[in-house]
Amino acid sequence: MQKNKTPKRKDFVEVFGIPYATLNDWAKSGEDNWRFKLLDFLSNLTFDEIEIIKNRSKKIEE
Repeated sequence: MQKNKTPKRKDFVEVFGIPYATLNDWAKSGEDNWRFKLLDFLSNLTFDEIEIIKNRSKKIEE
């Protein structure tokens, strides 16, 4: 995994431990499904951004 690139479905298996078959189901579930929207959102982030969200390792300052 390269930190500055956006992830592919196979990368989510490694990062989140979600089975690949489950991710495929999410991707095919349609735009009105929250799982599809979550996968779409995460797919647009970089690995660094995903790690920050996953670990809650950065505070947002106003």
